[in-house]
Amino acid sequence: MIAMRLLIPVVAMWLSFGAAPAPAAVGDATVREPVLPPANGKKKSGPTDSSPASRGQLLYENHCQACHTSQLHIREQRRAGTIDELRGWVTRWATVQKLNWGDEEIGAVTDYLNRRYYRLAPPARKN
Repeated sequence: MIAMRLLIPVVAMWLSFGAAPAPAAVGDATVREPVLPPANGKKKSGPTDSSPASRGQLLYENHCQACHTSQLHIREQRRAGTIDELRGWVTRWATVQKLNWGDEEIGAVTDYLNRRYYRLAPPARKN
């Protein structure tokens, strides 16, 4: 009984230092994802290092990734060889899935896929 009385303040102090998130209330279902370092110990370069996920990434993960794993985009014989072809595939599948995406959503997903996997040259500007 005495040991329990000593243990409770220690646990309370430990929780107050952020060692583990305490629920805000009984039944609180808040889940906090741990922040893990990269597997190889090196920081990635690019706009998504510590910034929140891009809109294109969120759209892709919520609507496309169930069927399209990363293997689709890194295979040797990809069907999209230009940024316009990639945009065409995004448009096609958004239509097939009846996502009702406009130009902004299609552009965001195309941009995300291009930055993440394809690294295709931007379309040539017309004068």
